[in-house]
Amino acid sequence: MRVLIIGSSGFVGRGVFSYISKKYEVYTADFSNPREGSFFINLMEKNTISKVLNGLSIDIIVNCSGVVENSDKANYNPSSVKNLLEVIVDDDIKLSRIITLGSAAEYGETGNGPVKENLSLKGVSKYALSKIKELEIVKDFVDKNNLPITVARLFNPIGPGMNHKQLIPSLVGQVQKIKSGSDNIIEVSRLDSKRDYVDVFDVARAIDCIIGGNPKSLIYNIGSGISTSNKTIIELIIKESDLLQEPTIIETLKDSEPLYASQASIDLIRDEFGWEPVIGLDKTIKEIIHEAKIN
Repeated sequence: MRVLIIGSSGFVGRGVFSYISKKYEVYTADFSNPREGSFFINLMEKNTISKVLNGLSIDIIVNCSGVVENSDKANYNPSSVKNLLEVIVDDDIKLSRIITLGSAAEYGETGNGPVKENLSLKGVSKYALSKIKELEIVKDFVDKNNLPITVARLFNPIGPGMNHKQLIPSLVGQVQKIKSGSDNIIEVSRLDSKRDYVDVFDVARAIDCIIGGNPKSLIYNIGSGISTSNKTIIELIIKESDLLQEPTIIETLKDSEPLYASQASIDLIRDEFGWEPVIGLDKTIKEIIHEAKIN
């Protein structure tokens, strides 16, 4: 099996590469910060896509490229996927599977309880709308061109190497300052805010299941299936950091946040592929703390 990972230098892309490169013949293509031996590709320029796809004989594409920030830059997401799929059709590239990454942000406000893949999409942020538009493009290519596309809809992938501005690394950094004696305050939006966090290793395992299987559905939720509050995250970080003093915790938001897809239903991928997460949140946080100490 010959697999091409686009965006292998990003956080999720690195995790996917690390896992599946042990099982398959893997090629990588990147626009920025390429790994050694990676092909150059810019999904906004069709000629670079065509050059890579026609220069390799591949069976599977895993597209991990994308913009995750909530700004106009997120328009890259639908445009880049549209370009990729148009080149595949126009150049008659024969593939057994194309895997793209969706986001739990597409669901928007959902309330309590596990979120199933067939729930209507109510995301309103610029990032969420970009991923909803991307999904519409994917569905169009599936319907009109019968492309074998599967969407891995990720909840909140975490692990060593994630952006330091994201919640967990930010909290780890604040606790480190407390341990060093330079501060005694932890700031967080709300202690009662909840998210579903999944280790990037488990994300890679789920994508491997899709690569090696015969998916019956277009979309699969990839999450832990557990809703975790910011309060629990902070308690775990304090415990794993061996912080002895009691910090002052300041909530920066007065009102509770709406519940935005805070718990994935993973029944579909579990029932079809036997996949479920194996890395606990405490272990992932311990690894993130260890990385922060080294750096």
